[in-house]
Amino acid sequence: MKVDTTSIKHDIVLLRQQYPIKEDVSLHQEIQRKLDSWESTLNNHLLSEFPYSEAEVELKQAQHCLKTPCFDLGKIKHDLKCFSNLANLVQVKIDKSFWHKEVQTIETKLSRANSKKDPKRIVNEQERKTLRTLLQKQWAKLFDQAESEWQLKEIEAARHEFLEKLEYWLKLLHELDEELSEILNTGVFLDLSLAELTQSDINQLLKWLQYIKDQSGVKELCNILGRMRVASTNTKQEKIKYTQYITEKVPDVNSKEEIIGVRLGKDIEHALPQELALMADPELSILFDLKYIEGRLMCFDMQGLTSIQKIETKEKTVNISKKEKMGPMIICVDTSGSMQGTPEVIAKAITLFMASKAKEQNRDCLLINFSTGIEVMSLSSNLGMKHVIEFLGKSFHGGTDAGPALHHATTMMKEEAYTRADVLMISDFVMGSLSQNLQKDIQHIKKSGNKFYSLAIGNLFLHQKLKSIFDNEWVYNPSTHDISTLVSMTDNI
Repeated sequence: MKVDTTSIKHDIVLLRQQYPIKEDVSLHQEIQRKLDSWESTLNNHLLSEFPYSEAEVELKQAQHCLKTPCFDLGKIKHDLKCFSNLANLVQVKIDKSFWHKEVQTIETKLSRANSKKDPKRIVNEQERKTLRTLLQKQWAKLFDQAESEWQLKEIEAARHEFLEKLEYWLKLLHELDEELSEILNTGVFLDLSLAELTQSDINQLLKWLQYIKDQSGVKELCNILGRMRVASTNTKQEKIKYTQYITEKVPDVNSKEEIIGVRLGKDIEHALPQELALMADPELSILFDLKYIEGRLMCFDMQGLTSIQKIETKEKTVNISKKEKMGPMIICVDTSGSMQGTPEVIAKAITLFMASKAKEQNRDCLLINFSTGIEVMSLSSNLGMKHVIEFLGKSFHGGTDAGPALHHATTMMKEEAYTRADVLMISDFVMGSLSQNLQKDIQHIKKSGNKFYSLAIGNLFLHQKLKSIFDNEWVYNPSTHDISTLVSMTDNI
């Protein structure tokens, strides 16, 4: 049975009206993908889990046997037994006494025909064929009814389950789109992977994003960090070819506009006066006729000018400005013990926001979760939101050592794929100093256009500040919601 999706498509339209979301092609595609997957799974279920498969095989075998000229009474009894078994299976009452009575009648007639008392030995084969045909029709009718009822029941159950899950998914997406669209571009970062999220995942996501929405200081900080680097413009000179139309005046012999000389010909209208004077003398008129025939009359030579357009291809040098693609973003977030509580919530909320900005700007993004060790996840592999939440949900709650995180970041920036990358370290910076080798490595890598930024959460940073490492440094005080800039931004905002 082919599943008809017309009705469920109508239900989907009603759900989308109930939970309106900013129109996006990917949303429609994701809903269609879910519908196709549901239809395929349901069709497989209807085939593999059909409870009356054996009854179907028995019916088909009996129907095939009916086409042969043999109408053995034993086969009729077997058909009746299978018919009764199916009736018992689907819990439907049938008039067994009628069928047993008909079989008994035929059986009696066959007994008499085989007896010596009945020398005619009459055996009514047509009667047996009619009985078996009628029996199989009733059997097939019961089977079709049972199959249809089971399939409709399974389809309705699957349809209800699918719409329930879809409604839950659209409701979450609607809530995020409505409440948090001013913070995140939900269509870009959530990439419609909410179907994979559990309720605890959604609660965690809302907790981080709601913190940005409710705390004006954090929201302002996100806006500042969102403008951390703008795309630079590169200007270069290029030679380009272009076509130019030039109008010129050229002589046109077909245009008789002005006299340019004298020529020999036979154009009487342009003949010189002295030539025409020959016709006035009867004796000289013969000379005129001879000159005319030979085309030797002296005539005015006349021509005009006409305008034509010529196409010329030329070269010129122009300045072309191109916006250079921004490099990847590397976000190092501190989850050590000193960050536990509000600082960690702020750090992870901002990490989520910055990762969203990176995807919105089509930049690769690398997340580094660090304490004394590190854990790394790349968002360039199109991971869904569930993976991001699981990653940010991890906390080491040990000591703090920024060295391994910065070392991994500088190692990545030596690769071609991480040219002109931005590193943002979010921490309370309650840590020891970095090694001299690492500091030299950072200074060297910055010469290639890479930038290092830091966001310190808390006041202790003022006493533990790492010097000469970061291009820009911000401090956010969770208690007062104040934002301080320790290094002025020169060319970024």
